[in-house]
Amino acid sequence: MPWPTSTFTNNRLLNTYVKGFVDVSGGDLILRNGDIIANKQLVVHGDVSLNNHVTISKTLTTESIILNGNTPQQATSTGTIGQITVDGNYIYVCTGINTWKRASLSTW
Repeated sequence: MPWPTSTFTNNRLLNTYVKGFVDVSGGDLILRNGDIIANKQLVVHGDVSLNNHVTISKTLTTESIILNGNTPQQATSTGTIGQITVDGNYIYVCTGINTWKRASLSTW
C-alpha cells in the first residue's frame, strides 16, 4: 500500500495510512466512515465504544462479555441467526430467522 500524504484539519489527521504503532495519549482516537483492519493484533487498553457492527473472522479472546439488549418476548420475535441475549433467568439464542431458543439459568 502506498504512503499517501497526510492531511491535517483543525489538528486532526485525515486520510492517512499508518504502518506500525499508533499511540494516542491523553485524547481520543475517533474513526468515522471507515474500517479498522488489524491483520495481526489490535490491542486497546481502556474502554471501547462501537456503535455499529463488529466482525471477527478468527478468534476473540476476552476475560468477559457483557450482553446488553432486549430479550425476545416470544419464540418468534424478530431476530438474526446467531444473535445471543440474556436476562436473569434465561440465555436466548436466535437459531433461525425469527426463531429463538432459550436455556434456563440456575445458580451452582
